[in-house]
Amino acid sequence: MGDRIYRTNFLELDGLTFSFNMTNHLDPLVSEDDSLTAICEKISSYHQLMFPNWTRLRADFRIIRITPENELFEYLDANSRGKLLNWLIFSRVGDQIIVTHFGPFGKKKENDFEDNVDQTRLSLQKLRDIWLQVRSSSKPQSQKETELKAIRTKILEEFWGLIKASEEQIEAKKRELKEVTEFVFESEDKRARIAHQIEKITIKTGWVLVRQIVRALVMEITIEIAKVVAKMAAKQTAKQGAKGASKGVAKTTAKAVPFLGLVVGTGFAIWRLAEGDVAGAGLEIASGAASCAPGAGTATALAIDASLLVKDVKNVIDIAAEKREKMEALKAVTERIERELIHLFEECEKAKAEYDFVRKVLGDPGYDFKKLERDIKVVDKVLRELHNN
Repeated sequence: MGDRIYRTNFLELDGLTFSFNMTNHLDPLVSEDDSLTAICEKISSYHQLMFPNWTRLRADFRIIRITPENELFEYLDANSRGKLLNWLIFSRVGDQIIVTHFGPFGKKKENDFEDNVDQTRLSLQKLRDIWLQVRSSSKPQSQKETELKAIRTKILEEFWGLIKASEEQIEAKKRELKEVTEFVFESEDKRARIAHQIEKITIKTGWVLVRQIVRALVMEITIEIAKVVAKMAAKQTAKQGAKGASKGVAKTTAKAVPFLGLVVGTGFAIWRLAEGDVAGAGLEIASGAASCAPGAGTATALAIDASLLVKDVKNVIDIAAEKREKMEALKAVTERIERELIHLFEECEKAKAEYDFVRKVLGDPGYDFKKLERDIKVVDKVLRELHNN
């Protein structure tokens, strides 16, 4: 007991091919083949009923409660027969039946199973609400089938509309992300490349890959903004340096004033500013200014006004701070778009799964509003029993 049963293409019966992949809860006193054959025969008989004794769950699964009155109960081992709840769960894809569970659940399996049942209940309740909205007033019995087909069509249109609404919201977020990149990137080639990356964000991509793509874009945008900060601050430094040169450096020759030292010093300072190190940036600028000095008393010899240098440094710091605020704002916007995109993709995937489930439910032979209400009651009962177990 507790080991698994793997039996591929175990039996073909009534046009169905049965396979097993489940934990072994079978009675060891009965041959495995006899037990599995009994399960196959029971499932086949359920499929031949107009209202089968199973309830459809999400992800193509069906569930049947195995009570002591059920013919399959005797094929359970003694430990399983002593449990309050036993289940038969199988999936069907085309003519392939895969039995995935027969017996009681462990705690972890119960939690997973309960989530699946709860999702099924929510989908069935939404189906019921939409059904009540779209169905017309009562018609003669002769028109009942025609009306039922029309109702099914309208219901599927409503569920498909939920998917399209999610897709439209995703496209809106993609446009918003493009606007950010248009503001940040100056190069047309870079814009085109980033736009191509954004276009990869589609419903078919999947939200896990979407997360990776968007995060990579966020990082690239942040790096680009940091470069813009440095570039703008460097331009301002050059302007202030030119202004200082016109006031003081004109009194000496170009050879006597290695002004390049100041430019280099402030260049390093800009990178410090971009990283928020204001104190370090000030030291770099001071170092750059000092490198201009061929000897003592340079400030006087070059006629550089100390207050002007302080003002120049302050201007650089103010510009860098302003650009940094813009960078943080853009980063926050991009991160918000990332969160919203991922959320929308998750919601869209849920809507698609719900649409597929409802389409299959409505495609079951003889499925009508009464069967829908019955399924909701069954799912509610299963959840109550799970909570009480």
